[in-house]
Amino acid sequence: MIYRSRRHVKMTMKNLASLSLLAATFWLTLSSTAAFAEDARVLAFEVFRDDAPIGYHSLTFTEMDGETSVEIDIALDVTFAFINLYSYRHKNREVWRDGKLVKIDTQTDDNGDSFQVSGQAREDGFWIEGTSGNYLAPADIYPTSYWQPGTMSKRQLLDSQSGRLIEVGVEARGPEKIDILGQNSAAERFDVSGDLDLSIWYGPAGEWAGLQFEARGADITYRRIDKLPKSITQGAAQ
Repeated sequence: MIYRSRRHVKMTMKNLASLSLLAATFWLTLSSTAAFAEDARVLAFEVFRDDAPIGYHSLTFTEMDGETSVEIDIALDVTFAFINLYSYRHKNREVWRDGKLVKIDTQTDDNGDSFQVSGQAREDGFWIEGTSGNYLAPADIYPTSYWQPGTMSKRQLLDSQSGRLIEVGVEARGPEKIDILGQNSAAERFDVSGDLDLSIWYGPAGEWAGLQFEARGADITYRRIDKLPKSITQGAAQ
């Protein structure tokens, strides 16, 4: 889902230094469970359309042989009077090594429209095969999965749904209080413009803490939760 904007973009050297520190802190804490849920290395969000809950977004992290594997699941449903008006499903598996993306595979069902993306690191760049075509992306490309603060230093991103490259700008807005795990907590806010139009927050340890954007006239808000409901985790295991 892409949302266009013409907002002014500004990122100072001080902002970049702070962002680099935030990203470094996150990769250091990734090897521990400090930034994640107690029962698993999971980041979980409940998603709201205005004030109504519409689904969940989860990321599960696994470390093995010097690689970080990230399994991403998104399930959203907008209903009215028991009628499903909109449905979105997205599954994404990323593999990272030394802070670089080495492999990605995604499948998306956007209200009946299907998308697939596969990508693999090569010596000359990052090879993409997807709904938008096949091409060679920059070796240091980041996808639009948002979970690491280093994403905010990029001006070009891989759309993990369609597979196309998108252009973005970022404005660092500084710290503010948001709902994290049911507490009013401080987080660094970044506003993203260009081919995307959204606000994103990262916590003190560099962990993804929140997201907000507008879709079809409504505010979509991500609120961090400590774990997914059992009905969601049991359904995913089946």
